[in-house]
Amino acid sequence: YPMIILSGSSMFCFNYLFTYYGMHSVVSGLAAILFSLMVVCNAFFERLFFGRMIEKRIIIATIIGIVGLFLIFFLEIKNQINAEDTFIGIIWLLIAVIISSLGNMTAIVNINRGIPIITANAHAMLWGSIISFLLALILNKPIVFSSDPSYVISLLFLSVAASAITFGCYLMLIKEIGSTRTAYTTLLFPVVALSISTIIGEYAWTIYSFTGVLLILFGTWLALPKKIT
Repeated sequence: YPMIILSGSSMFCFNYLFTYYGMHSVVSGLAAILFSLMVVCNAFFERLFFGRMIEKRIIIATIIGIVGLFLIFFLEIKNQINAEDTFIGIIWLLIAVIISSLGNMTAIVNINRGIPIITANAHAMLWGSIISFLLALILNKPIVFSSDPSYVISLLFLSVAASAITFGCYLMLIKEIGSTRTAYTTLLFPVVALSISTIIGEYAWTIYSFTGVLLILFGTWLALPKKIT
């Protein structure tokens, strides 16, 4: 059970805390690139804790994907590269990445122990919520709730679809293809976001972003196993 608490605190609490601190001074494009490093962190921690070999194909795919992300957010990053507080934001985000990666390792332990994914996910989210609430009290942060329909609907979507269901699927992927390959999905998040922005007419594609997406998709193909057992 302690591993469940560690899983909840790392995957559903502290990683978000440090991410929010980092996002105050880092543009979203740079944050996406930093979070893509979780692939490398997962590969390293799997080697450290479980003795699994680091596949060269995964590292190559990650490098290709990171280059793709850089091309997508080239202009956004270029506009902030000289900001004085960028370095502090990067440190916060790197801490968040490491914590998230360690959370993935706790998930592997829980899976290896035969704990059902739904059970592990539900209990981890519960502990993450409890610890987050205690942190809010300790940091003297306001506890607010709005009865506005848009707020309630957004909260329900975030808690059910974007958290319970999404993380359940994420843990299932870890079980099937390993945490290193699963972490590669972090490189696909910006691609999905850009696709939605394109549909609603809020994003204009450039040669940089188009090339970046192609590199990410190629990296995804390279990273995934050719056979899933």
